[in-house]
Amino acid sequence: MQVQTLKLLKIQRPTPASSHHLAEALCSMPNLTDLTLAGEAFIEEFFSALKAKASSIQVQTLELHRLYCLRPASSHHLAEALCSMPNLTDLTLTEEFFTGVGFTQEFYSALKAKASSIQGCFPQIRKGNFRFNGVAQHDLNSFLHTLTSLQSSADLDSSNNSDNSADLGSSNDSDNTADLGSSNDSDNTADLGSSNDSDNSADLGSSNDSDNSADLGSSNDSDNSADLSSSNDSDNSADANTSVTPDTLPRG
Repeated sequence: MQVQTLKLLKIQRPTPASSHHLAEALCSMPNLTDLTLAGEAFIEEFFSALKAKASSIQVQTLELHRLYCLRPASSHHLAEALCSMPNLTDLTLTEEFFTGVGFTQEFYSALKAKASSIQGCFPQIRKGNFRFNGVAQHDLNSFLHTLTSLQSSADLDSSNNSDNSADLGSSNDSDNTADLGSSNDSDNTADLGSSNDSDNSADLGSSNDSDNSADLGSSNDSDNSADLSSSNDSDNSADANTSVTPDTLPRG
């Protein structure tokens, strides 16, 4: 295979077996000099196999992007693999810019420990032919100093993320409490209003009914009395005005 540059991005759902085979394939490509690995899909089996075969890989330029789901075991496997790559002259480790999530403090700690202890690690550094994150490293000590700075930065980022999570939780709790208080107040107000309205309506209805009945009775009585008096008076008047006279008697 004549591939010289290879970018592996967003690998979907790798299995332990496929991860193992992929690492072995990368290490067996004789012309592969430029490799990019990015995404969350690389699992422990991949880094374990990469560590085992790293001494045979021909890669000179290696870019690792957003490998922020590394577990402790994966971090140690990757660190040892990087130390064992004989031709590596340019290493780039990048973080996710907007989230600030990147390689963990544990990874940098493991890489620094293995670079300090593994005999013959990073041979290109000793030849003065090594760049890390775009900056030339004059010797192993300068590389270790850079790792120490990155380790401290990663530790600080982790601490800030924990603080932000705690603050967010407190904020949510206070908001929920405020909402609950408002909800209870409005419910109580609504219940009180409903209760008062129904009671007032009942009282008002009773009062109005009795008052209206009394008024209606009084009104009806007076009206009926007036009508009856009027009727009787008019009838009596008519009867009184009708008198028997010789003119009104029938003639035989």
